Amino acid sequence: MRLASPLSFTLYAGQRVALVRLNGAGKSSLLNLLLGFLTYRVYLTVNGIEMRELVCEYWHRQVSWVGQKPHLPAQTLRANILLGHPQASTAQLLQAVELSYISELLLLLP
Repeated sequence: MRLASPLSFTLYAGQRVALVRLNGAGKSSLLNLLLGFLTYRVYLTVNGIEMRELVCEYWHRQVSWVGQKPHLPAQTLRANILLGHPQASTAQLLQAVELSYISELLLLLP
């Protein structure tokens, strides 16, 4: 990805952001860069810390994204929502649905 000018932006905790541009504009490259999947030759900081110095496991727990062709690994919607905590109670499941805005998606399902 080649930028014509420096790119700078701020994302806040809990904020949902949609990247919308034409095909080939670099959306996927930017996401892969932010997730640490691409090498880079620029200065990239997160909360003032150079991206190369972040612990990947910690960083990956702080961010999430839904790609253009998401894949749900588990057989049920409940199992997919609770992948990280399969023994969660119904109340915890409902809280996860609400906090992740999945409730908006559930209204669209048949």
